[in-house]
Amino acid sequence: MGVTGGTGEAVKTDIPARLDRLPWSRWHWLVIIALGVTWILDGLEVTLVGSIAGALTDKSTLGLTTSQATAAGSFYLAGAVCGALFFGYLTDRFGRRKLFMITLGIYLIFTVATALSWGFWSFMIFRFLAGILEVDDLPTQHIVADSEFLVECIECLNRTFAKDPRNLFRCFR
Repeated sequence: MGVTGGTGEAVKTDIPARLDRLPWSRWHWLVIIALGVTWILDGLEVTLVGSIAGALTDKSTLGLTTSQATAAGSFYLAGAVCGALFFGYLTDRFGRRKLFMITLGIYLIFTVATALSWGFWSFMIFRFLAGILEVDDLPTQHIVADSEFLVECIECLNRTFAKDPRNLFRCFR
């Protein structure tokens, strides 16, 4: 059974016209700011790990070799790929909102654990686990912040204005 109810006839709707009449509200600001800050912090985390690679090779810190320090990005990416496959399924099954809050909390734990790691393997395992759990918030950020979702949920006169805050956060990423 398709969208047309199996009749083959086109469905007429007034949804686009209703969306055009929606005003810019406090809700839009909250969503754009929350997702923008999350997007900035996500980019900042990846940048920070790359930036501290030199410090990780110092004997007073973890004392990693250069190849070990740069492997952190690979472990994080491997975790993100595994997380995308696993949490994509769970998100479809249990809902994005519920899983987002759970994975965000556990992600914070593994990110802090990464800072407290005591050697090469603990650092890599925590980076891998943080990568697995971080990937669940990316679809939410990109669906709302990077797509036209919010822009389409306001009146047409304010759509150009609505893109400015969203693009501002892109500059910081």
